[in-house]
Amino acid sequence: MKTQSLLLRLFVGLTMFLASAALLHAQTLEVSPSEISAIQGGDRAAVKEVLRRNGVDLNDPQAVRQAVGSLVESASAGVDAAGAAQALEAISSTVVGGAVEAAAETGGDVGSAAEAASAGATGSSVAVALSVGADPGEAAEAASRGGTRGASDSAGSADVNGDGTADSRDRDEVVSRTSRGSSEGAVEASVRMGVDPSAVAERSAAGSSRAAVEGAVATGGPVGNAVRAAARGSVQGASRGATAFGLNSASRDQLIRSASTGSSESAIMSAAELGADALEASRASSSGAVSGAVEEAAAAGQDAQAAVSAAAAGAGAGATRGSEAAGLSAEETAQATEQGAVEGAEEGAAATGEDAASLADAAAEGTFEGVMESEPESEPLPVDPPDVDDGPTDPPSPS
Repeated sequence: MKTQSLLLRLFVGLTMFLASAALLHAQTLEVSPSEISAIQGGDRAAVKEVLRRNGVDLNDPQAVRQAVGSLVESASAGVDAAGAAQALEAISSTVVGGAVEAAAETGGDVGSAAEAASAGATGSSVAVALSVGADPGEAAEAASRGGTRGASDSAGSADVNGDGTADSRDRDEVVSRTSRGSSEGAVEASVRMGVDPSAVAERSAAGSSRAAVEGAVATGGPVGNAVRAAARGSVQGASRGATAFGLNSASRDQLIRSASTGSSESAIMSAAELGADALEASRASSSGAVSGAVEEAAAAGQDAQAAVSAAAAGAGAGATRGSEAAGLSAEETAQATEQGAVEGAEEGAAATGEDAASLADAAAEGTFEGVMESEPESEPLPVDPPDVDDGPTDPPSPS
């Protein structure tokens, strides 16, 4: 990470040039000025028309990702550093929402479209931020929040998880898929452009969790389920982004930890702010992060125990920061986080055939590590001096 930060400082000019070149290269869709204006104004119908006219195959994830990335870049032309995050959040919501709505209306794979669209939107948002001198982490957080919100609003009554019914579980599936796409897109764009991917992954995960809590509160759905879905997706996306660029296991685990931290902190703070159960959000976030880490490690042939430790430590760190910011009991939040992490480890073990006991131990130890590392240093407690024994008392003299 230190090497990447040094490269960023030394070659910032080259990075900006490459970012601008990437934008120009990606703008391949035929889009009219009036359509750009409509998209900037929040018109999802304009997005659907552009996708239709350009023949974008909504069942081809790569085509969707490229098309959405191109539209985000086109619609964000002219933004400055100060207004980049706000603009990218709104644009991502519109473009991702339009792509998901188009997939739902045409009988396409809504989950796949949501994941690909969010990856394209967040990755392009990082590039846009760098090209105008804005904070790429802030841009990733804004794009993931907007994309998750837009996809959730647009999925409607689609049977996303394929169980034959459309209910809150389908909304959670959309949240999970968009969070995964956003995280993966953020990591890949950061690595490609020489930015610290851990910081960007953390912010992207935070945006997804925020949108998940907002959506659940607005619709009356279970906040815990939404938070669990967001954390699981964010950790999976970070891991996949690391795999896509061939990063080593230490870098992958650091990305998992960062995504888990962002998810946990944001979930707790958002729940507390919006009147939801913050302890349940803490438990659900750590559960989702750890189970997602186990599943990804097993699929990629990586060390599942190390992945669990990283995810749990991230959740512990995020819980400590989130509880402090929200004025909650640090002890109760830590307990809820550990409980969720152990549950996630056991759930992941059941799904992958890993040893549940060893993963549960790693989850508990990882949570403790994250909490202890993030606790602010406190003043030493005053200690009364011990009683000094001056030796045996002389026996009374005989009378």
